[in-house]
Amino acid sequence: MRDKFFVIDGHMLVYRSYFAFAKNHMTTKDGFVTSAIYGFTNTLLEIISKQKPNYICVAFDTKVKTWRHNKLQSYKANRPKQPEDITKSFKFIFDILDAFNIRFYSKDGFEADDIVGTIARKIDDNTDIFIMTSDKDYDQLVNGHTFIYKPKGNKYETIGNGDVLVKWGINNTTQVIDMLAIIGDKCDNIDGINGVGIKTASKLIKEYGSIENILSNLGNFNDPLKTKIKDNTQNLMDYKDLVTIKTDCDIDFNISDCKVKNIDQSKTKKIFNTLEFNSLLNKARRIFNTTQSLF
Repeated sequence: MRDKFFVIDGHMLVYRSYFAFAKNHMTTKDGFVTSAIYGFTNTLLEIISKQKPNYICVAFDTKVKTWRHNKLQSYKANRPKQPEDITKSFKFIFDILDAFNIRFYSKDGFEADDIVGTIARKIDDNTDIFIMTSDKDYDQLVNGHTFIYKPKGNKYETIGNGDVLVKWGINNTTQVIDMLAIIGDKCDNIDGINGVGIKTASKLIKEYGSIENILSNLGNFNDPLKTKIKDNTQNLMDYKDLVTIKTDCDIDFNISDCKVKNIDQSKTKKIFNTLEFNSLLNKARRIFNTTQSLF
């Protein structure tokens, strides 16, 4: 049986957990909002219980602006400010990961995407990698042993190589990069080519393979598409760089550090008592006590 490595997009899970309780936030007796922390922790426990990974880790962004912000000043400029309740939650989330003996990674100047991409490419082909995220950018990392584990309501969808090709209408998953550069990404404030959608982009990439080849064959196009592409030559190359997930970050990674281990029960109990996670403490003990074969 092949080993399973789960890499979690940390900020995605924190935000998803927080807004899942938007209509009725969880709080301690003194009013501290624990929704993000509870949802994050409960999801970790569910993954370990149901998926039984051999390895697990979490990647986070940092507060420092990244190389992408330096390249495009308006990068992610349209994002709303992070809710204060989420900001206050991170300390406890990091403490819980420490108590669970789950390694987490971040690096100033890089996004979690780049950390995940680097980790995914450091793992050999004998281990299946499951990237837990709802971010479409990660589709570019999918290959024969790298999958997206995408939250979908209360369930999860495992997205493989073939799924990505059908979804984007392309020939190989690395072409997701070219597609994103052409159609843009509103979430990150990347414009793309105005008026060119996924169908046209898919047709172009299927025929020419890459943005570079499209630009080398502009003589084959008729206006107005030819003009749109020509006028965006430099932008397209910049966008392609921006949407490319880096896979060579200088991080201190060793797969053995990410092996699923037993929790530190003393640390866990102390944190959970502070957060009033009584039922979650019992759940954590039960899950880790019944998965000893993993350690």
